[in-house]
Amino acid sequence: MRGIGGRAFTLLLIGAAISGVACGGSDSPSGPETKAPVENPCASPSPPRSCPVLGAIADNHADAPHEARLERPVLDAGEALVLDIRGLGRHSHTLSLTSDQVMQIGAGMRVVQESSKDTHSTGLELHSHVVTFN
Repeated sequence: MRGIGGRAFTLLLIGAAISGVACGGSDSPSGPETKAPVENPCASPSPPRSCPVLGAIADNHADAPHEARLERPVLDAGEALVLDIRGLGRHSHTLSLTSDQVMQIGAGMRVVQESSKDTHSTGLELHSHVVTFN
């Protein structure tokens, strides 16, 4: 009777190890531990009042998007403001909001406003973006 050679024995051990991993590789009767996904309460349909309000920016740049974000203390103050919506963009735009508009956004009402007209970082293509809150 012939025995198993060194290479065949090594391959047999590797196969057994892979089978153990594929089956979960856990001695626990319930299998490997899984963690529940962390939910972002600000992304829910009814976010808590403490969450910032993000504006949807029309014709945003996919590779370097602008961001219109109003934090709750700014909304609670209800004062007129000029918001820089540069975000990750390579150029900036500003968004002027009246005190009435800021209070409306804070109250969850829809506000639509056009940004300043600015050029791309190349100095070409004068353009603006329409920003919609709520």
